Amino acid sequence: MDPVLNIDRLTLEFPIYGGAVRALDAVSITVRPGEIVGVVGESGCGKSVTAMTTLRLIPDDRYRVIGGSITLLGVDMLSAGEKALATIRGARASMIFQEPLTALNPTRRVGDQMVEVIRAHQRISAAAATARATRLLSEMRIADAAEVLRRYPFELSGGMRQRVVIALAFANDPAIVIADEPTTALDVTVQRQVLLLLRQRSRDVGAAVLLITHDMGVVSEYTERVYVMYAGRVVESGPTAAVLGDPAHPYTRALLAGLPGSVAPKAVLQSIPGRVPDLRRVPDGCAFAPRCGQAMACCRQAPPLVAIPSPDGPVPRFAACWLPAAEAAS
Repeated sequence: MDPVLNIDRLTLEFPIYGGAVRALDAVSITVRPGEIVGVVGESGCGKSVTAMTTLRLIPDDRYRVIGGSITLLGVDMLSAGEKALATIRGARASMIFQEPLTALNPTRRVGDQMVEVIRAHQRISAAAATARATRLLSEMRIADAAEVLRRYPFELSGGMRQRVVIALAFANDPAIVIADEPTTALDVTVQRQVLLLLRQRSRDVGAAVLLITHDMGVVSEYTERVYVMYAGRVVESGPTAAVLGDPAHPYTRALLAGLPGSVAPKAVLQSIPGRVPDLRRVPDGCAFAPRCGQAMACCRQAPPLVAIPSPDGPVPRFAACWLPAAEAAS
């Protein structure tokens, strides 16, 4: 099937005084209908910039595209005008933001906001839109949906607000939903409830989901394919089970080593030394090399994103690392 989202070698910079921040460097991501695809990495690796750029939510005068393209539902998003963007955002493609309290208008009741979003893309009456809003909240397992519609966002708990935001994202049956760290501010129990609802709702309407997170546990449980990003680049990608079961890139391995299940009970969890490089001055060669315990002399050159051979046959996996080639040669 044709992908609903195809980001092809997107390179993007934010101009700053005396230089530029290379936020994305040849990033390629594909999402097909009905898939839940994860994008994972530490803060500052370019995940949210990728999401925001996909829907052109960053003001055009704040960044410059050096190369690449974004095709969303057959539309070239980088050249689309405001009229074309208005028909896509909120209807055919929607976004769930990290903090629901800032995503919702604190001065307006929940019902008014939901009705406005529904009527902006559907020719229905206010009464019909209210009925749909009530049904959407009920599908999000909100017991007293009619009462929640009458409340202001600050009167709801964090988990309840995020359910409202998810209901809004699916209000017009979109083809794709981009969820940017949708459960970061929630406790573990509520996080699981919200993610299960997001997955169930996407299956109900057949929508694809691009799930952006820093949590490898979330990726392992809720996604089918995953892209691992570091310093503005995709360093590994492939089916989630394959990537997490046998990671090829040292960065992916390091992220997995920080999960509680990766060590024996009461053992100290491993952490990655150092920090993500300053994107104004990304080191030459492999950006992860200064933090990598397996760095070699060849890591002074930037590795390309190449297919990883498998003894069991071709596997749709890719990694930007010299180490798999060196291991295969030995």
